[in-house]
Amino acid sequence: MEIKYEKATEKDAYAIRYIGAHSWKETYKGLVSDEYLNYKVEHFEDGIEKQKKILQNENNNFYIAKVDDKTVGFVSYGNYEDEKYKEYGHIGALYLLKDYQGYGIGRELFKIALEGLKELGYTKMELECMTGNSTVNFYKKYLGEIVDVIDYPLNGGFSVNADIMIFDIEKSLKIINSNQIRK
Repeated sequence: MEIKYEKATEKDAYAIRYIGAHSWKETYKGLVSDEYLNYKVEHFEDGIEKQKKILQNENNNFYIAKVDDKTVGFVSYGNYEDEKYKEYGHIGALYLLKDYQGYGIGRELFKIALEGLKELGYTKMELECMTGNSTVNFYKKYLGEIVDVIDYPLNGGFSVNADIMIFDIEKSLKIINSNQIRK
């Protein structure tokens, strides 16, 4: 299995939208209504043009993971627009298809985002993790601390609770760099 990571381009818009929708369905079953998850999968193509425009910008911070030339995951990061966390870097999305979890790919995507945020001058980082999502345990391994719970709005009038997690970028990178990637 050959794993590669690269900056996403416009040609990756379909894969990013597909992975985002299908990862939601795989990960959030029981946390979000089946109606919403099915809607997300059935309509993932609706956002491809918008995704292409985001990826056309040279300053986009989307990175993809490929296994044997198949795109299987992605991460996006940058500044955070919430006033409370404006001095924090932000991971907007980190999604990986279920069949590719457990190979260190998510960990490497997380590392790419942390390093990118560090290069942008951030020392702390924030992300939202849906309340009840077992992925919170992944983030806690890298010293993510839950500091708040918010009502997170979704399309179509749906909403969920999300845990706000904060990280010290340097400390998280130190842990990532000291561990072997699990195969």
